[in-house]
Amino acid sequence: MTAVPLAVASAALPDLAPRRLCAVAAEHGLDGVEWGVGVGHALALTASDAQLAAVAGAAEETGLACAGVAVHEPDALAYSGPLWQRVCELAVALHAPHVRVYATGHGIDFDSDFTGLRSQLADKAAECAARGVRLLLEPAPTTLVPDPSLARRALSDVDVDHVGVVYDPGSLAREGWQDPFLATGVLGPLLRHVHVKNVAPERAEDGTWVWRRTALDTGIVDWARVSDALEAAGYSGWFVLDHLSSQEPGSLATDLVQLRKLTEMSRT
Repeated sequence: MTAVPLAVASAALPDLAPRRLCAVAAEHGLDGVEWGVGVGHALALTASDAQLAAVAGAAEETGLACAGVAVHEPDALAYSGPLWQRVCELAVALHAPHVRVYATGHGIDFDSDFTGLRSQLADKAAECAARGVRLLLEPAPTTLVPDPSLARRALSDVDVDHVGVVYDPGSLAREGWQDPFLATGVLGPLLRHVHVKNVAPERAEDGTWVWRRTALDTGIVDWARVSDALEAAGYSGWFVLDHLSSQEPGSLATDLVQLRKLTEMSRT
């Protein structure tokens, strides 16, 4: 069986300060933490060098690696040069392998919007590469890039060694779904990182459809098939719980039991 590195996103445990989050992650036998950056997240863009060193030190003390830095601000790709440089410095300080962003929102002129997006991605990827960090794009609902195919197209002008895509089937279930074997095939070498969660649609009281989080084995995503597709693609990177199935006490432990069962079953 091939060992699979498991991590939790700080966004999944928003009430925990970084040092406490590291302790909890270590107590649950995790290998790393994906640090969220932005308003309401574990780290602010204005975090001082001393604060970043404290977070990196807490992770090192508990034996945790950095599974990446996720910039949650919707306008991250439009950051000015100095502000984006600070993002890169933050990633380097935390020993992050990558900085993850979303695409911008979309208007009615796709060609113009997409051309601008490709330019932004190329510029930001170059800044990251100069510091030994990759830029990852995460397809997500309501953005200009909701699926793996558009993610590949958006990054087609950039050296594949400098960029990648986050594969998040739980988000793709809402918009941009492709069969896991097709999605991993489309991404090819751009498949760099995996987010793990599950969701299910349900009727709200007003009759509209909404999405709720579920346990990994009860939602709309067939995680056994996803895991098989990842194995067939030769994926060996992080599996990150970016959201928990609920906010009930013990949810992290419960979700990790299911995740470990899933990864062990698919890799034996």
